[in-house]
Amino acid sequence: MLLAESALRRTAEIQSERDRLCHETERGRHHGDPRNGERENCQGADSEPIPNESKPVAQEARSQTDQASRQSSILQDYLKSAQAGGDRLADVVMRNCEDVQEVAEGPFMMPPNREPTAPVVKVPEDLDEQGRRFYELFNAGGAAYNAAEMDEAYQHWTEALEVAIEKKNREWVSIVNGNIQALSYQLLTCQGHELLDAYELEEASKCFVLARDVAVKARNAAWQRSADASVASVRKAQFKACYDAAAAIFDPLLRDTLPVQTPSVPAANADDEWARLLRLKEVLEHWAEARKFALQLIGRQRTELLQMISTVVRIAYDYQSAVTFCPAKDLRPTHSGNNTHLLDHSERERFIGLWEDVLTTAASLESDTWLCLVLNQLGNLHHASFRNKAAEDCFLKGIELAQQAQIKHLEASHLTHLARVHLGLARYTEAEELLNTADEIWRALRENPDGRLSPHDARYIVHQHCVCYELLQFIMVSQYRYHEALEMAERQRSSTHLDKLSEKMSVNFNTNTTVDHMHSLARFCESVLVVYSVLTRFEWNVDKQAADPIEQLCIWVIPPEGELKFVQINVTKDSGWGSLEELIDQVRESLCIMPDGERAAQGRPASLGVIVDAPEYRWKQQLRQLYDFLVYPISDFLTVNAGLEFAPHRKVVLVPSGILHLVPWPALMDADGKYLIERYNLQVSPSVQVLAMARLNATKLKPEDGQKLVVVNSLQEDETLEANDPLGPLYPFGEPVSDEGEVIAGELGCDLVTGPKETALFSMDSARLLHVSAEVLGDLKEGLSWGGFIASTGAPVSSRDVETKELVAELVVLPACNHSKSALLQGGDGVIELCRAFTCAGVPSLIYSMWATPHQSTSQVLLQFYALLRSQPDKALCLSQAQRHAAANDPYGPASWASLCLFGIALL
Repeated sequence: MLLAESALRRTAEIQSERDRLCHETERGRHHGDPRNGERENCQGADSEPIPNESKPVAQEARSQTDQASRQSSILQDYLKSAQAGGDRLADVVMRNCEDVQEVAEGPFMMPPNREPTAPVVKVPEDLDEQGRRFYELFNAGGAAYNAAEMDEAYQHWTEALEVAIEKKNREWVSIVNGNIQALSYQLLTCQGHELLDAYELEEASKCFVLARDVAVKARNAAWQRSADASVASVRKAQFKACYDAAAAIFDPLLRDTLPVQTPSVPAANADDEWARLLRLKEVLEHWAEARKFALQLIGRQRTELLQMISTVVRIAYDYQSAVTFCPAKDLRPTHSGNNTHLLDHSERERFIGLWEDVLTTAASLESDTWLCLVLNQLGNLHHASFRNKAAEDCFLKGIELAQQAQIKHLEASHLTHLARVHLGLARYTEAEELLNTADEIWRALRENPDGRLSPHDARYIVHQHCVCYELLQFIMVSQYRYHEALEMAERQRSSTHLDKLSEKMSVNFNTNTTVDHMHSLARFCESVLVVYSVLTRFEWNVDKQAADPIEQLCIWVIPPEGELKFVQINVTKDSGWGSLEELIDQVRESLCIMPDGERAAQGRPASLGVIVDAPEYRWKQQLRQLYDFLVYPISDFLTVNAGLEFAPHRKVVLVPSGILHLVPWPALMDADGKYLIERYNLQVSPSVQVLAMARLNATKLKPEDGQKLVVVNSLQEDETLEANDPLGPLYPFGEPVSDEGEVIAGELGCDLVTGPKETALFSMDSARLLHVSAEVLGDLKEGLSWGGFIASTGAPVSSRDVETKELVAELVVLPACNHSKSALLQGGDGVIELCRAFTCAGVPSLIYSMWATPHQSTSQVLLQFYALLRSQPDKALCLSQAQRHAAANDPYGPASWASLCLFGIALL
């Protein structure tokens, strides 16, 4: 190798001298003896004629088919690797193999065979001493070449070349220079193929590149074509080596972490996430190296290999976006996005360095999607560390790249995160402009996805759209724009779900709900609407190097008459509780209404299986604290009408959000020891627009539509859950309850429907009143829909099954529901979504329970409700009276009677 490089350098040095001597001479290649080949037409003054007696020193040819077979073998191995790794472009590789097989009969270069055929040249007698010295050196070089002493041959011919230059004999210079070039070329190609056979690809590449440089210097087109073909062979072998190395890492990575239903949370185990990202970074680096080799090819092979890299890079992006962009299991408000807030300061610094390396690799891959993704992650890491300028720069670059590449969901994501940075710096105007732009993109993506989104992105779009509305809501509240903030809160609630009801409401209500619409609905329902929203801002804690959440509760009161009222409460700073969630958990625990699954998740002991009378001082005190937060600040607005007259037992429609759905509203207790249900007739709705949809359903019902009373029961007496039934853990207390339906059916004098899913669905079609005693499983999920119930063993009746029906029921009762906190924190809840499904199916009124009680039903409350309903059509009044009666007579406290809520319209 060193000899060949030295020869190449020496060739370059003498080339200029040769050109000076032979600038008018046709340049040719002379192999072997100086007397062989075409002579140049110009000779020096003292040059002597040289007889033509020798054969070439070397021949260029070797078997071309063997080289093409090697090429085909390399790509066949590539195909096997691609198939083993699940590569999508295996057919492209097969076409490449066929191309190489076609070329096997063409001029593929192989290292030339060396044949020691350089004879001794007779020295003319009339030469001077330098001439004789030239011939001696030339013959000595030929003899050394014949003896395979390449170093010695090179040395002798180099000295002969110096003599020829000194003699200014153009012919001698040309011939000896050609021999040195041929020797250099032969040595380089032979060594290159030996290295290629040994799979030392980098060294082989250097040899063939040097051989090509020799060919270019020698102006030999045949050598150059052969050297180019060999260089291409090495490049494809290097491509294969890099691609295989990436596949060996990436395939196990996919098997270990896919399918990705929800992303991994980095801080749940930062070391595991670090190891995963290191492996992914190495994969991208191998692909970047493979791409570099593909770029050095030409023609169709270059195009198709680049396409293969582009495809696998896109697969890797889809994989990483499933981790980065899919919503986590916890959708609480955060200071920064993509779970970066969960990392501590040292971990964030470590991840920033890693993602910056990935950014460099993504730039070499020229992947706009990867660049945008990495900038998104880096921006959030910087923001989580309170480096707002660095975060702003990352998001601005990401927006620019996403706009150039027209990657809409990444553009909207960068806009939303950049607005969060501005919001933290109190730049409300800039933040609002960014959020309005992001809102337009998110809405467009929801209505007409651009086709470039992977399947798991749908939930991410919904979540980010809601975050966008939440931030806008915070801006408006901070600027005292309370009416606009209320409208934004309603838009947030309406954007939370991806179900058929959302589509139906977008058709029936083609404009956003305004405050005037809410006043109109309050007048129609003769109710006070109370809208709750929990907002969170963040303050940087220098000691902890993290952002502390500051929770604020916003309450809007929309009376049927009079003006809108707004109250804002600073939960974190005005109380000893860090958040309302902590207080709600304590209330549910003290009332013994927390299901076993949630208890286990929080490290609490399992329930006792029966309702026990918890110490009154525990649950009464906490119910009063919750009342002070949620009701006391607005109590005057609820009890006094526009004429300043006292209005007892007014109908109040509560519109909670998020974690507030877990509040036991009827059981909240004031300072006088009275429950909230004793003062007001309560209803609950997830949004004002759903209440308007229920009102629309009421106008469509006809008196002659259905007169049947139907009770759909739970498991029959001879049916039990199998030990390994996957639905078992979804029951609130580990087992179904089956006696309540029989009691209700007996009292109402109607048939009890039991059977599989099809029977339950069929029985709903003609029911005017539908009572479903089967347990509603809040954690049950089908696609993007939550919730369902099991009428008998077998497939559950899901929300998706219900929402596609057209029912004529005036009232549906779901007495065995149980809110799921885990589902709420993931953006869904089986209880709310099942109620939405019945609303979508045309039902105007529902009664559901917020929790289920083990071995004790709410049948007594419901029997009282049904008795009152015969003479009083107002369902809110009937349910409230039944609960008041139970509260006055029940020894167990509110756990057994306060779970029932009215959803929808109270009076048709």
